[in-house]
Amino acid sequence: MNYKNKANIILGIVSVFFIFSFLLKYYVINNVYTDFVFTVIKAALVGSVADWFAITAIYRKPLGISFHTALIPRNREKIVEATAAFVEKELLSREAIKNKIEKNNIAVKISKTIISNKDNINLKVIQMLNEYISKADKNNIKRKIKDLGTGYLNEFYDKKRIKCVLTCIYKNDGEKILDSIFDFLIYVVKKDEVQHYIYDAMNKLKKENTKGFIFKLGLSLFEASDSVNLRDASLVVQDELLDKVRKLKNSEDAYRKKISAFIEQYLNNLQDDNVLENLKNDIFKDENIDSLIDKIFVKSKIVFNSYEAEGYLITKIIFDILSSVFEKVVKDEEKLNEICRYIETVVIDIFEEKHYVIGKFIRDTLNEFDDDKLNKFIDDKVGSDLQWIRINGSVVGGFVGMIIFLIMNFIYNPFLAPQIRRIF
Repeated sequence: MNYKNKANIILGIVSVFFIFSFLLKYYVINNVYTDFVFTVIKAALVGSVADWFAITAIYRKPLGISFHTALIPRNREKIVEATAAFVEKELLSREAIKNKIEKNNIAVKISKTIISNKDNINLKVIQMLNEYISKADKNNIKRKIKDLGTGYLNEFYDKKRIKCVLTCIYKNDGEKILDSIFDFLIYVVKKDEVQHYIYDAMNKLKKENTKGFIFKLGLSLFEASDSVNLRDASLVVQDELLDKVRKLKNSEDAYRKKISAFIEQYLNNLQDDNVLENLKNDIFKDENIDSLIDKIFVKSKIVFNSYEAEGYLITKIIFDILSSVFEKVVKDEEKLNEICRYIETVVIDIFEEKHYVIGKFIRDTLNEFDDDKLNKFIDDKVGSDLQWIRINGSVVGGFVGMIIFLIMNFIYNPFLAPQIRRIF
């Protein structure tokens, strides 16, 4: 049962008690007790009816009376404008939104949320890339690659320019380039696949070079006694190879200097041979382009952390690049703070630019309400409290009636009234 029904029931009960007390006082017995009951019930009825009229007048015209009634429908435009203005200028003002954003570090929270959900984000990125690539037109890609070879590349291709660019790059960053190459070699040599490859190669050599029965028998005896164990030997070779590659990281290493000199000589002779020309022509052969496109659209497993997803080769390449950038940003606190500040600035700018939309949205929404809908909208928000006013009106009215009765019968009539009559 809602409060409106409760208020109506109380009004009905007070009305019945009023009729009962009226009949009791004027037709059965008239004494101080029935007078007390009648006064209290009469005041409660007046309070209840008055509050019913007041509350009803907010929404409609009670008893058809139009004088200062139906306040909400009558002031509909003012209510809409006042509500929109309050939300736009006070509740969600530019200053309030800006202060909230700055105070609550929204950008930092966004970045932390992204970092904590990076695996889900990675999965979504792979799905989006796969979906986009699956819709790509392979024939159109082939045409673009051919256009690149026959058009732009031929137009800008020049041996002197390429030689100059490569020479300048190597002259300025040659040591870094060599370090990167040797780091990659170290990474490759450390892999178990290399040790297996060395073992297979040594095993193959053993079979090819030990053709005689005596040699095979002797080698078997040595292996049995761990004197010559191919598995251990392959590990030794791998360790030795890794040690040699690591020494290349030393800028004073003789082999490193020889490699650097060879690269410089190759770059100096680059213009005099047809390596670049042959390479360019080879790349843009139709069969090579077809092979490249086929490889791009081959599907394979993409592994990140403990997750695994299927994607195209080109998806994997793009994902690895994005993932690498993402990881670097996450680990770079200064860069992360810079991004957070940028996000914060963008959010504030968007609110600054689109702030008027808040008021417009509220106005448009409320203007779609007719009188009944607007009444219901407001009643849903404050109707219960307004109905309590009616209930309180009955209680307070009865209490005030009781006070008036006591004052009139026990103070005014016996003491004050005689004094007043003497004066006048």
